[in-house]
Amino acid sequence: MKKVLIVGIILGMTTVFVGCGNSSYNKFMEEGKLALASKEYEKAVSMFKLAYDEKK
Repeated sequence: MKKVLIVGIILGMTTVFVGCGNSSYNKFMEEGKLALASKEYEKAVSMFKLAYDEKK
């Protein structure tokens, strides 16, 4: 089960990194919101940090 979760996270992160510019910001925010709703708080924080860095 743990391996499936790790693979899912890696695939999700890969999908997020495919976009660029403002669309990356939107994807990071969306991934963060989904992670937050799924109670994956560490992943949510990571996604929101990436979104913040994208907006700098």
